[in-house]
Amino acid sequence: MDRARKIRSASSAGNKPGSPWPKGNPADARILEEIVAEAERTALAQAMERYPTSRKLGSALGLSHTTVLKKIRKYALNPPKK
Repeated sequence: MDRARKIRSASSAGNKPGSPWPKGNPADARILEEIVAEAERTALAQAMERYPTSRKLGSALGLSHTTVLKKIRKYALNPPKK
């Protein structure tokens, strides 16, 4: 099957060309976002117990310390002590 045919068949099946996700219920996407947010919050809270500063926490997680602080605020966690 050539590429154009694959794209057309994917589009008719509900996919956008190049998208791996089928067209479906928007509630499914919201549920996925909630699951990801909860996993992120849990990982951040656990890492905060081990790393005393936002810089060390960010370094361990591969994030900048400002991103760590934004996520701490987003999830209403207590920031690490300085």
